[in-house]
Amino acid sequence: MTPARMPRPSVPVPQDPRLTPLVRGLLEDCGDPRSLHEWAEELHLSTRTISRALHAATGMPFSRWRRQLRIQQAQTLLADGETVTSTAWQVGYLSTSAFVAAFRTVTGVTPATLIPPDVDQTPLADR
Repeated sequence: MTPARMPRPSVPVPQDPRLTPLVRGLLEDCGDPRSLHEWAEELHLSTRTISRALHAATGMPFSRWRRQLRIQQAQTLLADGETVTSTAWQVGYLSTSAFVAAFRTVTGVTPATLIPPDVDQTPLADR
């Protein structure tokens, strides 16, 4: 049996130059834990300005856009054979259960449906 293939969520990429550092940063590392407030401080913009610009460009609030981005990256990692736990950490979730819940919300399935059947999901400490 082969792992389920599902269309990857297409995450719109804002073109607003005020958001370029935020977009570039999260595209390079979607696990970046900075909050909207922290991004606003770094970009010398208000959280409201970022929120409005991001919503205008993507139709989503910051938290949803980042979640979509993380799940898109997670799908790639899982299809490449990463474990669910490793993937959760790499895309910025502090717990596997939070990652699984977010993944299911976005895709409608659990992350395990994308794992190739030959990948050992046993935690390294238990191997």
